[in-house]
Amino acid sequence: MKMNGIVGKNKLKIRLATKNDVVGLVNVNAEDEPLFRNVDRKMFLKKINAKQVFCAEIGKEIVGLLYWQTTFLDRSNQWYLQQITVGKKYRRQGIGYSLLKYFLNYAKRKKIEKVFGTIHNDNYPSLLMNLRQKAIVSGYLHGLGKQKDDGKIIMRWDLN
Repeated sequence: MKMNGIVGKNKLKIRLATKNDVVGLVNVNAEDEPLFRNVDRKMFLKKINAKQVFCAEIGKEIVGLLYWQTTFLDRSNQWYLQQITVGKKYRRQGIGYSLLKYFLNYAKRKKIEKVFGTIHNDNYPSLLMNLRQKAIVSGYLHGLGKQKDDGKIIMRWDLN
């Protein structure tokens, strides 16, 4: 299953990632914060084999990605959205929104009841994007880092 869309003058294609995409996925995912993203080729290969990674591409360039877990708190009918990342030069063009929309539709077709995800408390663009996709704020995790206000917002999408 593929999705085609237009982002500016560029054609965006979203699809399940393949083993040939690993280098591009790692590059996009670690572009901003290589120290904070404990992601490597091994993890992506495992996720790709499990069909749990979407990539967004323009032409032959991977410009964004989304990966997930097929359980949340041991519930097989609920998924956990682990990460959405868009390459720096492609941000604010609707690519993350398109990835999220595509993923939620995919989960709904798979008869998943709910999807959960977390967003760092100061990531306002991601928070707004998720709210525009009808996410519900379900909670807040305090004290994740050394800073007093370091936390994550728990988001939920009810798909049925």
